[in-house]
Amino acid sequence: MLAERPGPQVALVAGASDFAPGSVRYPFLVVDSSGASIERPTAQVWVSRDLDARPFERRTADLEQIGIPGSEKGEASHLYVAHLKIPSVGKYWVLAKPAGGRPIQGVGNLVVLVAYIVVLSVGAARVFRWT
Repeated sequence: MLAERPGPQVALVAGASDFAPGSVRYPFLVVDSSGASIERPTAQVWVSRDLDARPFERRTADLEQIGIPGSEKGEASHLYVAHLKIPSVGKYWVLAKPAGGRPIQGVGNLVVLVAYIVVLSVGAARVFRWT
C-alpha cells in the first residue's frame, strides 16, 4: 500500500498543475513540518490511484536547481523532478521519499485532465478541459 512507507508524512508541494495522460514531468517539493524544503540528491517516488492501493509506478526523482544563475536565491533553490507514465485521466496519489538522512516522506495529489482544442474560426481556438 502507498501510505505504508516508514517515516513521518509531510506535505508534497507540486510545482505544476497542468497534466495530461502519458509521459508526465512532475516537479515537486517535499516540505517538512517546520516549512523547510528537504533537498537531497534523489527521492524515490510511488504513484497509485488511492492511498490504500498498491503503487503502479515507481521512479527516482532527481533534485534540480531552480532560478536564474547569479540571482538571489529564494526560499527553495531546488526541486525534485520525476518522469512518470500516467495511463489515464483522474486523481492520483504521489508519495516521495528523499534518499538519505532521517526518514521522511511527502504525500500529495496529481490530477490528470484531458484537453480538447476546438478551432472556432481561422486564427482563434479555445481549450476545453474535462476530468
